[in-house]
Amino acid sequence: MKNIDWKNKLILAPLTKGGNLPFRRLCEHFGADITISEMAYAYKLFQGDRKEKVLLRRTSKSGVFGVQLAAENLGVAIEACQMAIDEGADFIDLNCGCPINDTVKRKMGSHLLQKPKRLAKLVEGMVRHSSIPITVKIRSGWDEKNINAIEVAKELESAGASAITLHGRTRSQRYSKKADWDLVARIVQEINIPVIGNGDILTFYEAEQKKEKSLCASLMIGRGALIKPWIFKEIKEKKSWELSTQEKIEVYSQFAESMKDYFGHDDFGIKRATPILAWHFSFLSKYHPLSKEKFEMQSKEHPLMQTRLDYPEEWNNDPLNKILSSPNEHHHWKLSEIFLNSKSPKKIEACILQLN
Repeated sequence: MKNIDWKNKLILAPLTKGGNLPFRRLCEHFGADITISEMAYAYKLFQGDRKEKVLLRRTSKSGVFGVQLAAENLGVAIEACQMAIDEGADFIDLNCGCPINDTVKRKMGSHLLQKPKRLAKLVEGMVRHSSIPITVKIRSGWDEKNINAIEVAKELESAGASAITLHGRTRSQRYSKKADWDLVARIVQEINIPVIGNGDILTFYEAEQKKEKSLCASLMIGRGALIKPWIFKEIKEKKSWELSTQEKIEVYSQFAESMKDYFGHDDFGIKRATPILAWHFSFLSKYHPLSKEKFEMQSKEHPLMQTRLDYPEEWNNDPLNKILSSPNEHHHWKLSEIFLNSKSPKKIEACILQLN
């Protein structure tokens, strides 16, 4: 079996819709050590669904890449694993954390947390039939009355999982409560395989705090990367990279060009890329600088993304930043169209100013 070093790595979380190939490449460019595909349904791969198979494409030739699968049937899971292996995956991650109804009603994702031994049997079978490592991403439990992550983690270790990622929230909490990093620390003490911590990492100093507090092997970052893909660079350099308006435009232009390389530079390709880039702007627009000097204490009181402080007042005086940080969905679509239809920074700036 291929050996992967899970220690001291920065991992881009598997992001439904957000984990598209251009975004994964952008995060890898900024220092993500490991990237993971969007969640792929094993049964759709088994049925030969072309759109689902596209999700298996590697981020790059050089980086470490994993495919995340949602599965509940062992035979189907084994077939899907082999398809991922054939496409060049370095490891398979089983999704046991997805909270959405479509996944749960099919007895996948978070649903699997309710029956640890059945889950362990599934993982054991996947490990036995796979030539690459199997990891598992879990939540704290189904709800606050059924927090069983430690029990699940022990079962998964016995089943042969190579590593476990804990997103420290229950299925019922979704993203409404702060992530439980104390639970991450407890699991680290209870099992011998690597534990990866996930949840509420928006700055380099929060990454340091959570790593030090939990002693987890590595960190997985999801929404923090959607807001600022350069978070991996910040964590590695141990300092904030507070982008100017022009630097943000350069990054977003790079992302748009990668989108066109993937979807196509023609009208059809741009039409396909526009809604996806607009969706990304709904997260990119939430970015504002959170320097350690000004916000370290506040970050402990407000770990959730949605409870952070307001944008700097001076941004209201910058018409470009005012649009780039707008929560207006109409602006997200317009920004997507602007970045996909122009390469010139000056032309992009001029078009953005017209939105004011």
